[in-house]
Amino acid sequence: MCLQECLAREKHPSNPNHHSRQCTDTVYMWKTRDVNSSLNGYTATRADTFQVVLTFRREKIHRGAFGCSRNIFWNKIISKLHLQLAKDFEKYGKIFKERLGPSTYMVYVSDPEDIATVFRKEGRYPVRGASLPLLDVYYKRTGKPLSLGMGDGKQWHDRRTTTQKKMLRPQAVQLYLSMQSQVTDDFMAYLQKMAEEKTELDIQAELVQYVMESIGTVCFNMRLNVLGAQLQHDAKERMFIQKNEELFALLGDYLFSLPFFKWFPTPLYARFEELYSFVLQFSADLVEKSLAKDAELRATEDSPQHFITDLVKDGESIETASDSAAALFIAGVESTSNSLAFLLYNLARNPDKQDKLRAEVTRVLPRDCHMTPEHLNRLPYMKACVKESMRLSFPVVLGATRILAEDAVLGGFLVPKGTCVINCNNASCLQSEYFPNPHAYSPERWMKEDNVQPHPYLLLPFGHGPRMCIGKRFAEQQMYIAISKLVQNFTIQHTGSEDIGITYTIFGKPDEPLGLTVTPRGD
Repeated sequence: MCLQECLAREKHPSNPNHHSRQCTDTVYMWKTRDVNSSLNGYTATRADTFQVVLTFRREKIHRGAFGCSRNIFWNKIISKLHLQLAKDFEKYGKIFKERLGPSTYMVYVSDPEDIATVFRKEGRYPVRGASLPLLDVYYKRTGKPLSLGMGDGKQWHDRRTTTQKKMLRPQAVQLYLSMQSQVTDDFMAYLQKMAEEKTELDIQAELVQYVMESIGTVCFNMRLNVLGAQLQHDAKERMFIQKNEELFALLGDYLFSLPFFKWFPTPLYARFEELYSFVLQFSADLVEKSLAKDAELRATEDSPQHFITDLVKDGESIETASDSAAALFIAGVESTSNSLAFLLYNLARNPDKQDKLRAEVTRVLPRDCHMTPEHLNRLPYMKACVKESMRLSFPVVLGATRILAEDAVLGGFLVPKGTCVINCNNASCLQSEYFPNPHAYSPERWMKEDNVQPHPYLLLPFGHGPRMCIGKRFAEQQMYIAISKLVQNFTIQHTGSEDIGITYTIFGKPDEPLGLTVTPRGD
């Protein structure tokens, strides 16, 4: 029986024992290895000698409209969606599906081999299949060119190819290492001064300002002067931090809700447009200042190329280059600051790991020395600490989503071309099958001397392939510099709640204050 025939017969599979009142929904997947196998606890019904169609009883699917209430009410639980998905995988196995409409399904996978297969089947121009509805409506109504991470097809590919040359090549990212190191040294001096004055600090807020300053040097080739007391109470920079945080909260809250704002000018959408317009204009103003500064320098001396001028030189319009910088800046401030916060928390809760990291940094990096690529290459335990923190506190609510460009066998089932598949790395990273004692912070898992290495497709916090996060290397480099300098100069201690969890908008963030203190080291 061919695939087209089986899809046409989805409501009535060839099975003499089939009863429609029990099996009302059939997923578009075929078992390929064993006609007696089952998936997610549901017994497969025989279609012919070699293929088995999976049928699901309606009462087994999440109840609600179209058999899946979660797609209607996910906005109520998005903050803890990772916990629900963990329960789903425990209940249904490594692959399950949910109905998105009368005849549309979304498939979830957690097996790293299946995740690898999805990426191999994404095609030349990968299609994510999941978008941010508020952003979609914004760009449709305003008619502006799509943001860097949006769009599909050749137009997306051509633009992405131009930009990623400046952002994903290790040699290109290393050009900004000196600037990021200088910002980090200034941050260390500020923390030292606050400690001497016995000033109580909100470490999480300070990290946001530090990340904003550091990413600003990359995106705009200029200092923003937002570290500590430099940030005035009524400054636009402070407004940016507040509005950017609210922006991502709205994007997350309405990721899976009914999009009434597509048809009606709702107060929600009006607030979103106000927030998004502000952060875009904030970035555009910085781009304008950066280009003016560059033109002034070039009139008198040779000015080194940087991110914005490189993009313009390669043929991008100033508007498009500004959008690329804004995309990196807006997302980077929110995501990297939270990832760094969890890293400090995990090291504070595990002082033995912190001491081990400090010993490595002390051997490699003189205290008053800027970080260099050579230093980074000699700090494997530091990189393992970052990986392990991202495993425990996965930066995004879901893994990469793809529309299959061709048929793929996932979990032993043939999933047809055009199906939307979510790679749930968030769930995989906390499964004992792949990580013994999964809730323990153990950077040693990632060290090369360990005989058992984690599967390479388990931890993908930045995605993978042509659509991986464009700011991946900048974010990693910033965390490497920050944590090395922090443990070198301070002892990080945890004085708050015993267990801090993670809550999600689009990116993960601590669900309560960190309760961290940093004490200067005298050695």
